[in-house]
Amino acid sequence: MIGPDAQDFLHRLTSANVRSLVAGRGMKACFLTGEGRIRGYFRLWHFGAESVGEYALEFEAGANDRVKRGLLEFIDQYTFNENFTVFDVSGTCEFESRWLFANEDDESRKKLLEVLGVSSFEPGETLALDEEIRICHHGPRDFGRTWISAWGRPARIQQWIEQKIRPHAAEIDLSTTELWRVLSLSPRADVEITEETNPLELGLAEAVSRDKGCYPGQEVLERIVSSGSPARRLAMIEGEGNLPEPGDVIVSDPGPEASSTEIGEFTTVVKIPELPGFVALGLVRKIYAKQGFQVRFGPLLNPAVITRIAPYA
Repeated sequence: MIGPDAQDFLHRLTSANVRSLVAGRGMKACFLTGEGRIRGYFRLWHFGAESVGEYALEFEAGANDRVKRGLLEFIDQYTFNENFTVFDVSGTCEFESRWLFANEDDESRKKLLEVLGVSSFEPGETLALDEEIRICHHGPRDFGRTWISAWGRPARIQQWIEQKIRPHAAEIDLSTTELWRVLSLSPRADVEITEETNPLELGLAEAVSRDKGCYPGQEVLERIVSSGSPARRLAMIEGEGNLPEPGDVIVSDPGPEASSTEIGEFTTVVKIPELPGFVALGLVRKIYAKQGFQVRFGPLLNPAVITRIAPYA
């Protein structure tokens, strides 16, 4: 998004304090409906000088680009006479991205800087390595370890990966990153992050500024905070034996003399490699969202336990 009105548009319509975002930095942000539900969740990067107004919205496009279409429709819906242009670089086949991960120990961080060829690179920063490659530091929150996205033209970024990265790194598959995500209690677009959820119940409070003016959905989020907690909470659930499926109902443990109560549903389920158990994410009603709370699922009422709850503020 480039143009003199880009900053004002983004500040007015996102949940983030965009005016506080300086060039070379990024922040998480949401577009919300008037009911506080998520229309788009993304990392907003400020690439240009204040007078230029050059920003990038980085996000997962979702199945069949559903998330991307919804986000672009939101921008179009609220654009009137503002002077900016939106370029969908992911749809031009001129850019590709790669994800890089590194452990959080000092030696790994030092090696990462050496491989990238920079003296310093902190979470929330974005750098242009040359005219064709840009790197963005997402920090450890989403996967439990340093996560960097690299963007560039296909031929150039492939050359960069082969020459600079591959000699010092191993390739990993999506099942590994999905396990890291679940263990980090991190929601994903088109899975936990949908138009039926709000950022506070998913633990995305860092995408919501408490010190800016009005934006769509603000009053609803403020009421949620004032009431003490969202109606649902994102929870990590662990169990053994048969695996549940996303969408399966979660019920309370009935105990010897009580009946079970439906309290939520699974959203993501991951098998733990080489172990009999699974780890999952699910949305559960707030009164049951307690660490150590025993739950059950499936026709045989298989047991599981809530092990973590996403913070809402």
